[in-house]
Amino acid sequence: MFDPDMATDLKDSITDTISPLESIPTSYVVLRSLYCDWTPLPPGFLTLLRQPRPDTRHWRVSRLMSMAYLRANDCIDTANFDSLAQAMKEELSKFLDASLDAKDQAGSEFVETVGGLYYGLGRGYVEERWAQHVIAGQQPDGTWLAEPEDSDASDLTAAWGLLVVLEFTNPEVAAISPIIERNPRSPAEPSSPAMNAGF
Repeated sequence: MFDPDMATDLKDSITDTISPLESIPTSYVVLRSLYCDWTPLPPGFLTLLRQPRPDTRHWRVSRLMSMAYLRANDCIDTANFDSLAQAMKEELSKFLDASLDAKDQAGSEFVETVGGLYYGLGRGYVEERWAQHVIAGQQPDGTWLAEPEDSDASDLTAAWGLLVVLEFTNPEVAAISPIIERNPRSPAEPSSPAMNAGF
């Protein structure tokens, strides 16, 4: 049975534990989206997701994960999702295609970005050449190379790489989507409307 007092405590706990944007922006966007049906999105949140931060480690994949959770939690309407997804693809394609043009081996940022596109936006946003580059970069032990500054992320990179392999090689199977399992919200608690995010 739903306990409103417990829900209030949970909301306060979620709000208290989300890292400030200035502190850990990657965690901030993911957690805000993951719990957007419990705590309203702050003004300007979708505008924040539009911003490239090339110097912030894992920013690309964090934004894409955020998109997955916004959609899964019904916190973004179709028009805003489509607009933001298209803008993200256009921006990320510059990074991905530059890596291809430079004939770089698929490292962690490349692999995670392509995996994030599948996970956060869907198959329609992934170009075949990007997925093939990821698959070609798989090492004999099944992993992918991590950039020197990201050498601790090989397991994470492998998870994203395997997602790319599964999605690209099995187009006839239902796409992978985020599954969020937790206590349902109160019937009196509507999900935060997408307009709360603002632009």
